[in-house]
Amino acid sequence: MRKTQKYIVAFRTHMWSDTIQEIFDSLIEVLDFNLWELVILTDETNGIISTPDGIEKVSHTADLSAFDLPDIPLGQSLWRNGDYAMQPLVQAIQAPAYIILENDTLVRGTTLFAELADFFDHGGEVVTSKFYHVSRKHWNARTAKGEVLPGDLAQAHVWLWGTTRETAALLLKERQEMVQRSDGTPSQWPVDEIFLGNMILKHNLKIYDVNAADNIKTDYLDYRPAYSLLDSNIWKGNQLVHPAVSQASIFTKYAKEYNWFLKADGWEFAQGTQVFRSMMLSHLDGSNQGVYNAVIRNMYHDKRDVLGFSKLAIKHGLTYDNQLDFANLALHKPVASSLTFSTITEQFAQAESAVDGNLDTDKYRFGGFASRWDNKPWWQIDLEVEMAISQLKLYHREGYFERTKAIDVEVSSDGETFVKIAELREIVFTKVETTRNRQGYAFLKTVNLSPITTRFVRLTNVSDDAVIFNLNQVEIYE
Repeated sequence: MRKTQKYIVAFRTHMWSDTIQEIFDSLIEVLDFNLWELVILTDETNGIISTPDGIEKVSHTADLSAFDLPDIPLGQSLWRNGDYAMQPLVQAIQAPAYIILENDTLVRGTTLFAELADFFDHGGEVVTSKFYHVSRKHWNARTAKGEVLPGDLAQAHVWLWGTTRETAALLLKERQEMVQRSDGTPSQWPVDEIFLGNMILKHNLKIYDVNAADNIKTDYLDYRPAYSLLDSNIWKGNQLVHPAVSQASIFTKYAKEYNWFLKADGWEFAQGTQVFRSMMLSHLDGSNQGVYNAVIRNMYHDKRDVLGFSKLAIKHGLTYDNQLDFANLALHKPVASSLTFSTITEQFAQAESAVDGNLDTDKYRFGGFASRWDNKPWWQIDLEVEMAISQLKLYHREGYFERTKAIDVEVSSDGETFVKIAELREIVFTKVETTRNRQGYAFLKTVNLSPITTRFVRLTNVSDDAVIFNLNQVEIYE
């Protein structure tokens, strides 16, 4: 363990990218290195992270044995940004006090760190980015049931937070003693923000609440869409910006601009689901381009203007490169099909999932048309007006290609009388590179037709046996 009389700022990250480098470089600009030392605190559970040369790195993995930390119940997040993350730092460097800064939290101006140094100089004990009392009914308090945290509760946010070395030892001691009061379940293992807030109240710790600071602008402190990092205004003045995204608030801007609202309470966001993974997005690693795919099914379900949303998504970089092709005559057009694999409670695999613009190859249960097991299942699109067509592009999900070997293509002007124009047999879907989805590849069958004018196009799986008809996307071109 090395020693220093300066205060420590730890830039905490689980990855490195150009944008993280930009935030990190901006942190260097605002620090007085006569008072502060800068280190990088890395979560290397999933592998070694390459960080800038010349900057000390303190790393940890999921192994708690070296830190005297109690094991966390199954179902709880291991390395949140709070008291657990502080211990690897404290055990690596002996310093008077420490600040941990999340990799998506931006500090602008020299005022904040000057005030934090003065705060610690005069006996301050805990820094939090936002502190407030909460009731036992608060959604985060669900992790503090029973008597694991006696007394009143509060939340102390840890986007930027810090503590003295002595207080860090106190927090560790309290966590260790809490084991005796807990039954070991997630509902009796407080998350870091509730735990830290309760400790502030219990021990009457002297705190610095950045959100309440008079001369620090915190307009962007609450959750904001991560692409706000691209806004030049947030790089100016003395302010603290936390542009990470949450499931319920990523579209705050769009609610005002586009008059629609993300109904988090009505949609399934359980941890581990596809929507949860997709919605925990960040400009930091470019994954904001997956927002469109995460939301488009619900736009259909709520009967919103999907075409308008598509244009908005492109405008704000929420799609993959060239993902939505407005030359595709089938995009968002009305569709019909034989019985789908979906149920009332599981809104996946609908007919419209084949024209929603989501080309991800692992869409099962989250998009892509799938029929019931059926004899000659079919899928049909209404182009709304008669128009000339000459090409179909059929995309398949990854796997189960044997289900889609024989398709008849029929057309109609009235939706009643159909004429067969193509018989596709021994179909092979070719794996092609693409920028249009998360995987970087797609499975495509291109069908060139003699030009024909029509309004309706029907595809029928004419397998000899009952089969599930899978279509990831169908695109139609003049």
